[in-house]
Amino acid sequence: CRIFPLRHYPLQNCRQRKRPCLYHQLKQCSAPCFGLISPEDYNTLVEGATHFLSGRNREIVAIYKARMAAAAESMAYEEAGRYRDLIRAIDATVENQKVAAVGGDSDVIGMIAAGSDLQFSILFIRNGLLLGSSHYHFDWELDETEALASFVNAYYGQEVIIPDEIILPLPLEGQAALGELLTEKRGKKVAITSPLRGAKLGLVRMAVKNAENAALQRLKKLEESGALLAELQEKLQLQRSPQRIECYAISNIQGENAVGSQVSFFDGKPDKSRYRKYRIKTVGQADDFAMMREVLSRRFKEGKTVDAPDLIIVDGGIGQLGILTAVMTELGINGIDLAGLAKSRVERSMTASDLSRSEERVFLPGRKNPVSLRQNSPALLLLARIRDEAHRFAITYHRKLRGNAAISSELDAISGIGTALRKRLLEKFGSVQGIRNASPEELAAVKGITPALAARIKAEMT
Repeated sequence: CRIFPLRHYPLQNCRQRKRPCLYHQLKQCSAPCFGLISPEDYNTLVEGATHFLSGRNREIVAIYKARMAAAAESMAYEEAGRYRDLIRAIDATVENQKVAAVGGDSDVIGMIAAGSDLQFSILFIRNGLLLGSSHYHFDWELDETEALASFVNAYYGQEVIIPDEIILPLPLEGQAALGELLTEKRGKKVAITSPLRGAKLGLVRMAVKNAENAALQRLKKLEESGALLAELQEKLQLQRSPQRIECYAISNIQGENAVGSQVSFFDGKPDKSRYRKYRIKTVGQADDFAMMREVLSRRFKEGKTVDAPDLIIVDGGIGQLGILTAVMTELGINGIDLAGLAKSRVERSMTASDLSRSEERVFLPGRKNPVSLRQNSPALLLLARIRDEAHRFAITYHRKLRGNAAISSELDAISGIGTALRKRLLEKFGSVQGIRNASPEELAAVKGITPALAARIKAEMT
């Protein structure tokens, strides 16, 4: 960023500002949107960054040296000085780059798992030089190979540089097909390998070590989250540090298969042992407020405050916060801080991109207007992360119920199939599609299924 201080935000966002952004103050942006650099000089930075990220350092240095000499000869000393500074910065950076054990352009991916935490690290090798690395963290509770496949697809599905070779720590199912897909996207051959020996395996081990170090750094930051919680306490004027935070969300489609979720965070980290799912029982129509009241009443029934959190957040604005406040008052529960978190008003004309950038607003009891927290501040990002996790957990449960309902309705439509037979069929064939693909003889082999019923199932599900 300091060698080639290019613009960080979309131009549309920059034009809405009254002064250059923080990156300009940190000397990481040349502020082209405010005319603080000429188009010619900015194009020089773009050209240099493109060569640098491609590992073509010698080539760009040679170009800059020729331009510096030409500028000096024409007595454009200020321009010559800019090229001199760029050359020095590139040389200083290249001195710290390591020569990789393989040539060409490669991305090397390392991965480590600790419970449901997965840490990825990518080493970027260009022209045989290790230029740098990037780190990514995910929560994942399924197979590690599936996690790696998901990460690779997500990462290279973006607008990123695709190298000649992608080196993985594990072989993937469909690895050849993925290579063909990336080859088509790049317009040039892309190889995907998972080495068992040699120099490439050494690079994978280096990437794994990087991932381990990144995970340790992340853990250290989490251990220092006391400062973040103290900031949150101060900004929201909470009674005490919000060490344990619970958040509640509702998910339904026009009242159908309505569910509520409860997630719990301790010291800024998810505590999944205290996640809870609620299937709405008393509300038959699309009434999110009534659904939230039911969930909260069941959680804190009869004034229950065992394992009570320091802060409760509801997914929603003043309306949902009002429900939360009313339930706590009715149950006689005091001493717990309450808040609502919602994005700013969504207009019909807003795109998905606009929605993702809409401002978060924090509502507190007794205040008509939301609390002003700096957008993208660590405290607000923590609240948003907790709310998004509650939303995700609710939607996941809602989709599961919808899927179960669809399965039940298709099998229940066949006369002669009750709850017990439906359960046996699903256990035997795994899914409705599995039942549909089974032969009459295979169906009749299930306890309780007669040949006549097997024939009827086959006829009605074909």
